[in-house]
Parts: sequence; structure tokens; C-alpha cells
Amino acid sequence: MNTVFNDPYVLLGLGAEYAVNGNAAIVAQVTNLTDERYAGSTLVVDQASASQAAFIPGEGRAFYLGTRLRF
Repeated sequence: MNTVFNDPYVLLGLGAEYAVNGNAAIVAQVTNLTDERYAGSTLVVDQASASQAAFIPGEGRAFYLGTRLRF
């Protein structure tokens, strides 16, 4: 029976897009706006104890800027 648990979490993101013309737009995005520390994944180890749990950290706050083009 699995007795190792990961705490729940909530992530907030924000995105915007500005249409330059009918074929091009500038896009911006912020992920994990509050810079929440969380386990993005938990490794399963056969017969693991609490001291053997492997929690993989999730991505921190990130900023993205780009373009969207239509051809």
C-alpha cells in the first residue's frame, strides 16, 4: 500500500496576445506566476519508505515572449 503522498498545489498563469496585423501577433506568457514550489512528479519506487520518496520539482516562474505568424 502506498503511504507516501504529494501535497496539493495550484498554479497560476497569465498570457496575452497583441495582433500586429491579420497575419502576425506578439504573444507573452508567464507561468507559475506566484513562483509556487511544488513536486511536479513523484517517482514510484517498489516498496519505498518515506525516506526513499523521490519528488521531482516542478518548473518555477517562467517568462515567454514570441510571435505567431500565419501563412
